Amino acid sequence: MLDSISAERLALQEKLGKTEHELAGQKSRLASSLQTELARNQTNLNSQLQAVNQRRQETGTAETNKRNSLQGTIGNQISTLDRRISGLNQRETDEKNNAINALRDYHVQSRLRSRSIASGSISGIGSTYKARLIAAGIGTAADIDWRVNQVYGIGPAKQAALMAWRQIIEAEARRSAPTLSTQDRLAIENKYRQERQNLEAEKQRLQSELNTQIASARQYFADVRQSLNQEEQQIRSANAYENNRIQQEFDGRFAELDASLNTARNQVAPAMNELSEKLRTAQKQVFALRWKSAKHDKEGRRFASLRFRDYLHRIVRA
Repeated sequence: MLDSISAERLALQEKLGKTEHELAGQKSRLASSLQTELARNQTNLNSQLQAVNQRRQETGTAETNKRNSLQGTIGNQISTLDRRISGLNQRETDEKNNAINALRDYHVQSRLRSRSIASGSISGIGSTYKARLIAAGIGTAADIDWRVNQVYGIGPAKQAALMAWRQIIEAEARRSAPTLSTQDRLAIENKYRQERQNLEAEKQRLQSELNTQIASARQYFADVRQSLNQEEQQIRSANAYENNRIQQEFDGRFAELDASLNTARNQVAPAMNELSEKLRTAQKQVFALRWKSAKHDKEGRRFASLRFRDYLHRIVRA
């Protein structure tokens, strides 16, 4: 009976152990499936984020290209106008300088022509040399040049004296030379003013257009970036939601397996408890029987010993 109860109890334990092993295997496979699902979801997230980042890079490139395009069209037109305005200012400056130089040259030449050699005080040049110079067509300071060395008697020293006299008169004339009158200056400025205003107005218009288009492009690409940021946030939120959904789904399946295991254990527990109790009772009974049997054996051996002594005693007495 004891062996029968032990065998039944062992069979029940083995059945429960098999169930536990099967459920543990299912949980292991379920855990592997969970990791696979989460990894697939992460791969999908990485792919979507990579696409968003690629579009960000393309947006940056497109913005740079747009800015370069604007600079290459409207910006170049503005640069061309700047060069035209600069050229116009230079022509105005040149015309003023030329007018001033013309006034100075006229003043200097008038002063040189007004100073006759005959009345001039020139070192080493007396009346004889003056007469020779005048005869050679050199009558004023304006006439003194390389030709003086062709006049008889005019050597390097006298030539230098003549040139120095001319230079003194010329220097004095330049110091006293007039500048442009207000009327002449305004006449030149008025000549260029309208063209400059037209160029400046066109430049301002183009600059305003360039600024507007750059601002519009900047706003457009800022909106694109904001849209990409929102899209990324939505992707991350959707991915997190999917992760949570997957986790909850597998948590439920894990809970089902745990519940199945608990059910199996609960189903076996009463029978196991009953068998354990029967086994304990049987073991007690067996122990009691063995104890009683051992006691009887002991008493039997004692009785047999007494009968043998009595037999011997009787023989001795006889």
